[in-house]
Amino acid sequence: MSHLAILPLVLPLLAGIVLVILRGRGTRVRRLFSLGATAALTLSALALLAATVDGSIHVYLLGDWAAPFGIVLVADRLAAFLVLIT
Repeated sequence: MSHLAILPLVLPLLAGIVLVILRGRGTRVRRLFSLGATAALTLSALALLAATVDGSIHVYLLGDWAAPFGIVLVADRLAAFLVLIT
């Protein structure tokens, strides 16, 4: 199972936590970290789009639970393109 479908959700969450921790640091450090996190998010969105460009659908089961009981993330071409635009 590829964790590429959940990466656009987890990466900004972790970046926000780190930015809260870096609150006492200088503005330059926070800006550089924010720029790096944005670049990493863009690269992960491009990788997700490249993985779905052939028409394949990637399914990620959170907690390995089935669909009626757990949260299921689905990445297809449209979803990957919308993540990249966002």
